[in-house]
Amino acid sequence: MSKISIIIPMYNAKEYIARCLESVINQSFSDIEIIIVNDGSTDESLEICRKYAKVDERIIILNKDNNGVSVARNQGMNVATGEYVMFVDSDDWIDENMCQDLYKRISECHADICFCNNIKEYGNRSEYIDFGCLKDVINLDEIKEVILSLIEEKDIKIAHRRETFRGPCAKLYKRSIIIDNNITFKRELAIGEDLVFNLEYLKYCEKIVVEKKFLYHYRVNLYSATKRYRENAWDTYRKLLVILEEYLESNFFEIEYMDRLNKLKLKYFIISVNNEMSKFNKKSYVEKISYIKSICEDEVINFALKNSSKGTRGPKNRIKLFLLRNIV
Repeated sequence: MSKISIIIPMYNAKEYIARCLESVINQSFSDIEIIIVNDGSTDESLEICRKYAKVDERIIILNKDNNGVSVARNQGMNVATGEYVMFVDSDDWIDENMCQDLYKRISECHADICFCNNIKEYGNRSEYIDFGCLKDVINLDEIKEVILSLIEEKDIKIAHRRETFRGPCAKLYKRSIIIDNNITFKRELAIGEDLVFNLEYLKYCEKIVVEKKFLYHYRVNLYSATKRYRENAWDTYRKLLVILEEYLESNFFEIEYMDRLNKLKLKYFIISVNNEMSKFNKKSYVEKISYIKSICEDEVINFALKNSSKGTRGPKNRIKLFLLRNIV
């Protein structure tokens, strides 16, 4: 049994997987197992991984049909044997001392999870993302604030600073907490499955430790399809919002979370409206307005929309919300 199981879900990553694997294989902390979950890749990704597996016995390859990243991560956890679990995406890479530094911090502090700072890589430009915590050891009475801060910023007038930390990467988890509490990634969620995973995990934590070094490199896809039209985008966001609201109702008082949740609802609402009005959407103008009206009447957003005098940044969004409130 290894100390750390590193799980790498992979789908068509032939351009990036070699760098990712090199960064993992060459860790200064060698007591690791490397679990690559090939999620039905149709390019040469699998062949590249098999070449590495021939020369490094720590590599385990799971080859499966394409079912999405949530299923891939869950299958990786099913075969992991390490005391701790780390997730690395196939297009990212990690610093050579990441495993060593996170393992040292989590074991010395007897913590349940270790976060580290990360770096967004935009081709020739790097953006350093700090967790933004004055204390590097966070005890039980302060963990609630960490949970809420992953959902949204307390100050509703500023951008969400911890959005990057919603995902499973740049962290070291205790596998026993995952197994004992049956924590999995929800395959029914197209977005936010990683945030829900972390919220469930943090519910069982008594101590968090933060490694302030910048050790994880997120590759930002500059050619992503984020500006294209997505069919039924609101339905996708709605599923996540319903799960988040149920979680918050079960674990917090309404006064603790409502402003943050409403801010997130309005953010997803604006994204959905902009998506529906996209030039890539082939619906007629009347059909677009009809769909937007149906969103406005949805009970999930209705309260937040009618009480949206605060919580939305930018004059264009405020004007848009003013107009949309009158559709209801």
